[in-house]
Amino acid sequence: MTDNNGRKADFRNVVLVMTTKRWRARNPNVNLLVLFIRTTVPMRWARSRKCLRRSFRNRLDNIIWFDHLSGEVIHQVVDKFIVELQAQLDQKGVSLEVSQKRATGWRKRAMTGRWAHDQWRV
Repeated sequence: MTDNNGRKADFRNVVLVMTTKRWRARNPNVNLLVLFIRTTVPMRWARSRKCLRRSFRNRLDNIIWFDHLSGEVIHQVVDKFIVELQAQLDQKGVSLEVSQKRATGWRKRAMTGRWAHDQWRV
């Protein structure tokens, strides 16, 4: 495979992981990944043809379809990041208190999938 400057790159034994929210732009109220989970495999490939160029699709061996994380897992992830932030601030002598209401708000917002490009409000 070559890059956009014509340099050759060795892509043997490479696992490339990509995610997309391409369909969300057309349908912001529809969860792309849940939509795919509820369809058949041929329908998923048909939808991927609309988004991915043929030259790229021809190089794919497989596409792994997945769903959003459950509420319980989101809860654990948000709590993990709060603990990590507290540890970083403790090293600098800064204390942090996150109210239960704020933590719950972060969890709910994470579950909606709306904040991939938003900033955290502390």
